[in-house]
Amino acid sequence: MPQGVYIKTEEHKRKIGEAHKGKKHSKEWKENISKGHKGLHHSEEHKRKIGEALKGIPISEERREKLIKANTGSHHSAETREKLSKSRARRVGVKSPNWKGGVTTENNSIRSSIEYGLWRESVFARDNWTCQKCKQKGGILNAHHVKTFAQCHELRTSIQNGVTFCKECHKKFHKKYGRRDNNEEQINCFTG
Repeated sequence: MPQGVYIKTEEHKRKIGEAHKGKKHSKEWKENISKGHKGLHHSEEHKRKIGEALKGIPISEERREKLIKANTGSHHSAETREKLSKSRARRVGVKSPNWKGGVTTENNSIRSSIEYGLWRESVFARDNWTCQKCKQKGGILNAHHVKTFAQCHELRTSIQNGVTFCKECHKKFHKKYGRRDNNEEQINCFTG
């Protein structure tokens, strides 16, 4: 063992823990500790060990409420909330720099319609709830448009214009072929 290194026994660790129970740290002390930890990152192994150590430890309702409150962010004053509301109002709808002529609202209403939901279910049923690329049955499935949703309005809910992919294969397809001008050749090549 290197000189100056002292390994604490379990008894010693317990006594230190008991001595520190109920101890309050000053704001300055907390700030110094926080500064000392800035830029430090735990290894994945260390994170795993922390997670395992915390498993099964019951959390009191009081502690749970404190954690929830701490994780929901700070609460703004009424004046700040009013200012935020006004600043957002100037950037909503037509005034927003991201405005695209109301397309998002139209797309959302179509994609959340009953007809669109039935189209998805019909495509899944036709393909026997199986990804047409990796042949995985079930799981998280996506109904992919053979000819793009944005460009072929009349084919949006045509069963022949759909193919079933699992979530991962759907991502891979769009990574390989992009999101525009998709066609049947790409599907055939991809599903090979």
